Amino acid sequence: MLWVHADQPRIVQHVDDTFRRKVSQLYRQTIPANGAVLDLMSSWVSHLPEDIPYSLVVGHGMNAQEVRQC
Repeated sequence: MLWVHADQPRIVQHVDDTFRRKVSQLYRQTIPANGAVLDLMSSWVSHLPEDIPYSLVVGHGMNAQEVRQC
């Protein structure tokens, strides 16, 4: 099922802005700056704080069209 989903672009947002802000704040508090991140449920909309540098971010689960949206 994952492969079928990954083949078809899903350019939607499944959560609202308030939830995204809260998740970003949680990530800010728990993922150290310059840390490596493996995002197993990545999306074209990142929940990682934009103001924190990470040494590596690997997103899994997006197809080429979704990656271009990032």
